[in-house]
Amino acid sequence: MALTTIEAGKLGRQDSLKQGIVEIFREGKLYAAMPQLSVSGTGIHYNQEQTLPGIGFRGVNEAYSESTGIINPQSEALKIFGGDVDIDLALEAMQGPEIRTAQVAMKVKAARLKLEKTLIKGDSTSNVNEFDGLQARIPSGSSQLITNAANGGGLSLAALDELIDAVDETVGSPVLIMNRALRRRLSAAARVAAAVGNLSYSQDALGRQQMSYNGIPIIDIDHDEAGTEILAFNETQGSSSACSSVYCVAAGVNGATLITNGGIGVRDLGEIPTKPVRRIRVEAYLGMAVFHPRAIARLAGITNAAVAA
Repeated sequence: MALTTIEAGKLGRQDSLKQGIVEIFREGKLYAAMPQLSVSGTGIHYNQEQTLPGIGFRGVNEAYSESTGIINPQSEALKIFGGDVDIDLALEAMQGPEIRTAQVAMKVKAARLKLEKTLIKGDSTSNVNEFDGLQARIPSGSSQLITNAANGGGLSLAALDELIDAVDETVGSPVLIMNRALRRRLSAAARVAAAVGNLSYSQDALGRQQMSYNGIPIIDIDHDEAGTEILAFNETQGSSSACSSVYCVAAGVNGATLITNGGIGVRDLGEIPTKPVRRIRVEAYLGMAVFHPRAIARLAGITNAAVAA
């Protein structure tokens, strides 16, 4: 069963601590856009459609040409994600439970930012404990990697349209992922040019402004838990080393989805024996599955310059 983040928060043990964690996680625009598929065990094995079989017409007394499709077996392992927070019992006694609430909220916010970074930048070859993100799943030479400009350049709307067309919208609900500078570039272009008159604005589930391009929601990614920009202009394209990327993701149980065994968990471990602190653990078993080869695409080579038609 796949749930949106908001619906997932309505299920399970409804204690206030866990509900607070769910509320903080749903503030993440990318996290909230990804469905969650519940799996059992340590991961999931599935078949990814690669090439459809042939089909055609035949004449009377003629035979069809036999052909079969190509299916690629895939596996995704769940990764253990979370952290501990210790609250000194003396501080809790003097300042009340509010200090515990504040510290747990900060830990959960850091976890949400770290997870959103991993969804884009995760790389199991550099850290075997994390799952691969979008960038690692669209390597150089992939048909889903589109070049905005050979040596980098301002975001091309023609290339953005090509990016969207590279994703199969029948397997999920497409979203565009970019940094805030590029989102501002689109806003600026909309104010002075009719070329991007297909930009629209609405509100998301939390009442925040939601920009869309051709009806596709734009998710603007900010910083990670360490204050580092997730989609910075630090990628190399040709002779430029000041580029960023835009991703298009068909989020859905037939496209790209988070996988989890049990969702986000929180445990109050009480006082630990080695020091007078209360330890609270936030933990989840997470991964990402891409069920269709055209569920994700990347537009690379975009500099922080004016949008071009």
